[in-house]
Amino acid sequence: MSRRAWLLSAIGFALVTRVMVAPLIDLDNLSDASYPGDARLLIWTLAWDAHALLTGSSLFDANMFFPQAGALGWAEQHIGIGLFAAPVYALPHDPVYAYWCIWLAAFVLNGLAMQALAFRITKDAVASFGAGLVYAFCFFRMHHAHGHVQMLWTWALPLALLAADRWVERPTIWRTTTLTALVVLQALSGWYLAVDVAILLIVAAPILLAGPPLTPRHAVASAVAG
Repeated sequence: MSRRAWLLSAIGFALVTRVMVAPLIDLDNLSDASYPGDARLLIWTLAWDAHALLTGSSLFDANMFFPQAGALGWAEQHIGIGLFAAPVYALPHDPVYAYWCIWLAAFVLNGLAMQALAFRITKDAVASFGAGLVYAFCFFRMHHAHGHVQMLWTWALPLALLAADRWVERPTIWRTTTLTALVVLQALSGWYLAVDVAILLIVAAPILLAGPPLTPRHAVASAVAG
């Protein structure tokens, strides 16, 4: 697909996102409100992640359970999401605004990631865009959308599978590093997601390895990247 096609896809996913989330949030006032429960814990967690990353503070010595040291160890850190929340949080220092921006971006990223994987398999732009729509806006995702941003932040899953397929096809240091980074990033987004990405690659491994056997080049690329 051309860059123009990818740009049109991104615009398409953004427009669908606008329609699908309209009943859930007020897009004109992203700083004003949040849902109760887990959403507020996630807003605080991402804000603390951003604060720690931007100031060099200890990530685990969070401002909770004082005077307990390493308090964030009692909760999920979601640093794989916090890395992306930090730039948004940096200017306004508004945790609610940063949370909703990441929340909205997740839908578009999910759609594009699944489209990339589906296009590699089908070579059909329309079919792959449809796959992205299903992945980004399925019932499970919309059901959890209001309060569990980590359930939305799954764009690395299809990209990890795509990266694994490319690595098997032609192992290079860059492809090894990309696959490793995607797996680690997804795992650091939440413990559920760490399990998800592990299961995905374990289940996919027999299919990916059903083609030509691995060569010493695969081992060398993995060793150098590691």
